[in-house]
Amino acid sequence: MRYYKEVIEQILQFANNETRLKIVMLNGSRVNKNAPIDIMQDYDIVFFITNIKDEYYKKNTHWINQLGELVMFQ
Repeated sequence: MRYYKEVIEQILQFANNETRLKIVMLNGSRVNKNAPIDIMQDYDIVFFITNIKDEYYKKNTHWINQLGELVMFQ
């Protein structure tokens, strides 16, 4: 299991290396100060891209593996 700081650093490093990304945002329970912290808490990340018509991230899902082991995809 990785620590919060490690995961955030990995996400930011990924975002900084991706020229198609404009903004990265963390949302969900990890930004809710009233949410209980538990081992099953996930990271809800939103990536804003420069061109909505660019289907790179839809067609080439290999980029997801750069962020860690995929547990669920929806």
